[in-house]
Amino acid sequence: MLADSSLAKYKFICIMIATHGNDKDEIADRNKKIYPLSELYNAPLQDPYGSLNDIPKIFFINACRGETEWDAMDGELEKS
Repeated sequence: MLADSSLAKYKFICIMIATHGNDKDEIADRNKKIYPLSELYNAPLQDPYGSLNDIPKIFFINACRGETEWDAMDGELEKS
């Protein structure tokens, strides 16, 4: 764990995610569990000292958002 003083030097946090998504503003993990993007944006980061609370968070998300969903297990396209 980082000490509180080591986190204070950062001006922002950049979070990059590359995963599968859908046209309902949701993303999936490798086990195909679906998460709404609103949960991600509003989730507090696990910081026991609270020093990340007032730091801006920038999210870069690379995920499809179309009408078809790629099945990572067998490589087939399926309608969602």
